[in-house]
Amino acid sequence: MPGMHGNYTAVTSMQRADLLIALGSRFDDRITGKLDGFAPDAKIIHVDVDPAELGKVRQPDVPIVGDCRLVIEELIKAIRKLTDAGAEFPDRSPWRSQVSGWQELHPLTYEQSEPGELLKPQYVLEQLRERAPEDCIVTSGVGQHQMWTSQYWHFRHPYTWINSGGLGTMGFSVPAAIGAKVGRPDRMVWGHRR
Repeated sequence: MPGMHGNYTAVTSMQRADLLIALGSRFDDRITGKLDGFAPDAKIIHVDVDPAELGKVRQPDVPIVGDCRLVIEELIKAIRKLTDAGAEFPDRSPWRSQVSGWQELHPLTYEQSEPGELLKPQYVLEQLRERAPEDCIVTSGVGQHQMWTSQYWHFRHPYTWINSGGLGTMGFSVPAAIGAKVGRPDRMVWGHRR
């Protein structure tokens, strides 16, 4: 997760990227921090269904109005057409190595509770995560618990993390959990709220 609640690797990767493909992103201040210092060398491809969002905060190099799913499908077709014609991807192994190095040097950590003290929320989330099915659907409201969940839960399946993102929708977790359970009655669903 990038931004002020993100981890070192995510923030540094965005800051040093040469291309950011922003799908439905708002570039809010919790992600960008000081806007004039945000990803200074990156070209921006910004996709949003609402044309008013394009260039509202950060001027994109390539603005695209459209449904993200449809735009992604078209991007994949364009890349396949290029590779079918003989184009090769650049060697990204140095970048992957750099990112892995940042992950190793700057892991997401917290101070453990001393015996007899209250349990840390991060520890509780880790314990719940280890005991839940890997495809458990988790919903969250707004606030610090949303940040902890996004940081300490390992989402390995699509559509298992449901939150209101940057919209700040208080009370979102419970109705979202109810909707997730109605939609997927076969799956475990946990609503995380404060």
